[in-house]
Amino acid sequence: MTLTIRAQETADDEAALKIRNGLEPETQVTRDEYRDMLAKWPADVIQVTMAAEQDGRIVGAHSLKQKFWVHDPSSFIAGITVERDLWERGIGSALYEDIVERAQKVGAKRIFARFRDGYENTRPFLEHRGVLPTGSVHKSTRLDLRHVNFEGYETLPERLAREGIRVETLAKVASEDESRLHEVYDVDLETAKDEPGSEPFSMSFDRWLAMMVHGPGTSPESVFVALAQEQVIGYTMVGRLGPDGGESNGMGVLREYRGRGVARLLKLATIEWARANGLRYLHTGNDVNNPRMYAINVRLGYQSLPDRVEVVKELESA
Repeated sequence: MTLTIRAQETADDEAALKIRNGLEPETQVTRDEYRDMLAKWPADVIQVTMAAEQDGRIVGAHSLKQKFWVHDPSSFIAGITVERDLWERGIGSALYEDIVERAQKVGAKRIFARFRDGYENTRPFLEHRGVLPTGSVHKSTRLDLRHVNFEGYETLPERLAREGIRVETLAKVASEDESRLHEVYDVDLETAKDEPGSEPFSMSFDRWLAMMVHGPGTSPESVFVALAQEQVIGYTMVGRLGPDGGESNGMGVLREYRGRGVARLLKLATIEWARANGLRYLHTGNDVNNPRMYAINVRLGYQSLPDRVEVVKELESA
């Protein structure tokens, strides 16, 4: 049987997504979402998607992308998927070798990835190739929007309103004064400094606006801004994920306003948005070193999904 690794084409989408969604059943991605993600990737940032074809059938795929949200242009992220029934037949090895070869040619110094914990073959496969854990573990959770525990939230909006704190959509805030976009951007950069991660967050304003506000699955109507009087003090965003789900990302609150319920008020806004848009589930995740936010999610009713373990491969120059 001949295995060919070639550029992924639009005609391959259905087969590639069937493999991907089979391996990640809790976070299904639709074809439209997948195409939107590819189309909105910055044109000046490297993005490679390859398909593994065997005897005329798509049996796997890989992606290699430059991390545009960090300062170092030599950092990349990658992912490999192989049809579950065809594991341990050399397909994953061939895809891995193709990733490394392509990464070296474009000057990559390191490749990051996250693997779903629980597949017993994955960790030995990576360790054998010198792909090692960074120590970052993403604790994935999912909320069934029919069963939310609002205990402790009943009086939260009114209490914070008395303190001059409220939440608005970015669409409303920016419509009143477009310069407020820069304030939200500044809060994102400032609060990101406290988020656990392997590399510090770094992004120009124009890139942030294109990818975080108008990026795949999001819009100004689904970005929520916390205000103290008229000062931007926090933000979060939510977007669609799959046919009946959404994903909440990017929670940040300025240090001097933490511990007062602002993050919970932002969480409440994402839940209300998800319900209003007919979603059944809301996904989110937290680094294992951020137990406070994880505890907030658990109290709301978020249920644990398999962890995502971050790994990195340090490369030698080609």
